[in-house]
Amino acid sequence: MQNLSYSALINAKLPSKEVEKLLNNLNGIGNFYEPYPEEEAITGLVEHIRTHMAPSVRQKIVDHHRHGGVGMKVIVQLAVDRLINQPQ
Repeated sequence: MQNLSYSALINAKLPSKEVEKLLNNLNGIGNFYEPYPEEEAITGLVEHIRTHMAPSVRQKIVDHHRHGGVGMKVIVQLAVDRLINQPQ
């Protein structure tokens, strides 16, 4: 199991400058939600992404997450997981 995690990190794709800016924004929003209970934080972050980000921007975040999610806070990773698994 540890080797798979290590391999995923080594092979993870670094974000482009555009995605880096999006990650900074999302991580900042994640900072806002961190004090909340986990479920409320994830739900709030998912709702923010759905409401305030164009579908093309959401897709860039999802693609980055699927390629390792380098630079994503854990709360953002959890929100993007939910976004992927519960599309609207």
